[in-house]
Amino acid sequence: MQISIGETMHVIFTSGKALIEDIQNNPQIKYPFKTTIVKENDWLKFT
Repeated sequence: MQISIGETMHVIFTSGKALIEDIQNNPQIKYPFKTTIVKENDWLKFT
């Protein structure tokens, strides 16, 4: 996953199963897309 913080780009390797499933199960997502990832309890999710 590639993210930007300010003007700096970063690559993140994650085993965030919920994030991966969200992307795989939503064919309407246009790539690339902007989102915020938040931690909810023990899970990461897109907002």
